[in-house]
Amino acid sequence: MNLPNALSLSRALLLPFILFFLFRPGAGVGDHLIAAGIFVAAAMTDFFDGYLARKQGLNSDLGVFLDLTADKVLVSALLVALVSLEPRYFVWIAIIVIFREFIVTGLRSYAAARGLVIPARAGGKLKTLVTLIALAGIITGVEPYAQIATGLMWVAVLLTVVSGAQYCLDAFPLLLERDTKHALG
Repeated sequence: MNLPNALSLSRALLLPFILFFLFRPGAGVGDHLIAAGIFVAAAMTDFFDGYLARKQGLNSDLGVFLDLTADKVLVSALLVALVSLEPRYFVWIAIIVIFREFIVTGLRSYAAARGLVIPARAGGKLKTLVTLIALAGIITGVEPYAQIATGLMWVAVLLTVVSGAQYCLDAFPLLLERDTKHALG
């Protein structure tokens, strides 16, 4: 396993530590700050794994799989866990974000099965960045940052919906075109 792939995998492996400090009995501000620090370190690997893979020419199907899977596991698990802190808001946030990820992952799989790659767009990358920043602030539990971060999370939800819709608009014509060509050939 190369370094970029190890960095991707580390995101998923750090999740239990984040959850431990966030939800352990008697967890206080210090625990939440440790959880946030671990989360920020995990989130930063998302930048470095791709950067190193491109720089060192180590792009691979396994690397793409690990990168995408680790991102989804880290964000989805944290959103589900945060529902216990504030169910009124986070249940809707979790449902919308996870639903979008299932749709996009399904479309990517469908496209890949037909030999197509639908690249990530700037909107999806912005969505990820805003989501990670918001989650870091929420995890701290420190006011007013956590409250501001919750508001920022709603911005991330809007970006999630918009980027998901854009991904669908990009994917469907390509997939339909490919199906038509395949049916004619």
